[in-house]
Amino acid sequence: MMEVGLHEQGVPQQTAAEPRVEAPAGSSASPGATTVARGRVNERDPLAYSSALPADFRFRNIAFLAPACTFEDFAPVLGRHEELWDELRLFAMTDEAERKDALVPVLYPRSLLYFVSGVCETDAEGNREAGKPLVGLRRHYAGKDREDLPDAVRVVLDYMTPQRSVWSPVDGGPGLSASAVHHGDFDDDPKVRESLRTMIEAP
Repeated sequence: MMEVGLHEQGVPQQTAAEPRVEAPAGSSASPGATTVARGRVNERDPLAYSSALPADFRFRNIAFLAPACTFEDFAPVLGRHEELWDELRLFAMTDEAERKDALVPVLYPRSLLYFVSGVCETDAEGNREAGKPLVGLRRHYAGKDREDLPDAVRVVLDYMTPQRSVWSPVDGGPGLSASAVHHGDFDDDPKVRESLRTMIEAP
């Protein structure tokens, strides 16, 4: 499940699992809501089924921090993006950083998302599916022959343009920068927090 916090009018309501990013007093942040999410998202999650929210409610911004959701789960949600949100941005690590972020040194020298993709995912029948594409894993975006890709993978690749994808560490300018090199860094990373602030304060 994903961890979600709503930020009304650019001022976050903090949860234990997310960073606190506030629009300064007197800022030009527009009314709306921003959610910062980690973990999984699919059609059963509140991002897609927001029945507790007003009928005309929509997210102004959505920011993913190293999400473990699969392309397969995320593609149906993307199909509804025009009614659910205005902007979405992914913050995750480069493949080089993922490979250096050892989950358990010596025993498992790759990152948490490498482990989830390689060991924890299953197919529709419940059988283990090694190497299942995850939205937060950079290696699943590169070197693909599009003609051979499943529809769900193509949908995600088409949507996640460079303006929606921040591969840390990178200095991509306002709203597109990050310096996290471990999965646990994203909540507190100064560049990620500044990028989130930029998103919230954008007109």
